[in-house]
Amino acid sequence: MHYSTFQASSFPVHSGPPILSVGTTITPTPPQHWPLRAESVAVIGGGNVALDVTRMLLVEAQSLQATDVSDEVREGIAGSRVREVHIFVRRGPADARFSPNELRALGELPGVDVVVDAADVAPDRHIERMTKQLVHTRLAVETLRSFADTAPADRTAQRRVHLHFYRQPVEILGNGKVEALRVERTDPDGYGHVTASGVCTDYPVQAVYRAIGFLGTPLAGVPFDHGRGIVSHRSGAVVDESGLPIAGLFVTGWMKRGAAGLIGAARPDARQTVETMLRQLDSFGGRRVDRNRIEEVLAAGDLFPVDWEGWLRIDAAEKDLGVEHGRPRVKIGDREELVRIGTKSAVHAE
Repeated sequence: MHYSTFQASSFPVHSGPPILSVGTTITPTPPQHWPLRAESVAVIGGGNVALDVTRMLLVEAQSLQATDVSDEVREGIAGSRVREVHIFVRRGPADARFSPNELRALGELPGVDVVVDAADVAPDRHIERMTKQLVHTRLAVETLRSFADTAPADRTAQRRVHLHFYRQPVEILGNGKVEALRVERTDPDGYGHVTASGVCTDYPVQAVYRAIGFLGTPLAGVPFDHGRGIVSHRSGAVVDESGLPIAGLFVTGWMKRGAAGLIGAARPDARQTVETMLRQLDSFGGRRVDRNRIEEVLAAGDLFPVDWEGWLRIDAAEKDLGVEHGRPRVKIGDREELVRIGTKSAVHAE
């Protein structure tokens, strides 16, 4: 593979859709079928989402048979042409948000080699300081160094993942389609910060996936912490500028705590908000909550609430589909079908 390197001058930064791929049309509704026609792909990001995207691009379709991945996704992966994935991380290995387990899982993908430049993971004062302070950072850096220590002669797999540190995207190149990604080298200062070097490299890729995190945006009339990109709150109850709770207004998820944490962190986060809500349930603005009134407001807005009984019906329906296909469950991806099942007359679970 040929990569051309040169000195940067003034390049426009691409600011288009978050995902660009050969021959695909960006639509407001995600398509059920996603053709993986690119052979070389760039993934931009230094966290576990970037690793998850990479794994799914390179996973063997048969290994998903026992999972709840939809048939459309599994069929798309079976026809994938992806042979090479480049992950680009702006800072160094000590500042990436890769968990050790996710890195090891990447290295265990059948038929895939993971390539890391030894220079990118070489010791410096910042890396040494961070690996001494944080166990998970030390384990992640050790895993990355094990990839770097693999001799080229031992890399015999047909597919590869290249992990590039100290690289930031500058521009997506191509005439009507993705043909390359221009990436600039960054220089570390030994304290966890980097600066642009002006030296760029063009990587021939046919698709670019962005996994650079999430920053909340304010909602009209809702107090917002612009520095952290979250809704101002106390234990999930939205608060005003003086720190007093706003009756009936709550927040959870990344808009509550920022773009961090997996499902394990989301559950206690949501539980805290619900517990706060229940404590205030009888005294929103001095008035008792009327469940019938809530249902009237939702119905007037053409919304279709799915209650706990509806969720149980959806759960049972997906498990029934799984039995038919010899799998634990088959996810129902059609919104109209989910609404139909979830809004039927309540049927109590056994």
